[in-house]
Amino acid sequence: MVLSFLMERIKLINISQRKFLDLCISKLDCLSLRGLLDYGFGVKYDALKSYYANRRLLPRDFFENLLTITELESPEVEVLGEFWGRRIGGEKSKRKPLKTFSDSQL
Repeated sequence: MVLSFLMERIKLINISQRKFLDLCISKLDCLSLRGLLDYGFGVKYDALKSYYANRRLLPRDFFENLLTITELESPEVEVLGEFWGRRIGGEKSKRKPLKTFSDSQL
């Protein structure tokens, strides 16, 4: 089992994730987002809602499976590495060195 947080992620360039997932839903004749679960992608509904709301980026294997089943052309994408979020978070969280106090200041 591959952990979902250690996968490469897909960032769609010229189309939003919501529009892409809407295209997939219409191509597969699903009634709603929940209908995608019937195809056995191994994605939980809460994660699917997060992808639909653009709160998280699509995992690469899920994206490729969607393209295979729906036979859609691949939109322009940027593939992000496994640890791209940690790297960006680490750069943003750099702080000033902690201030030290002497015994007389306490």
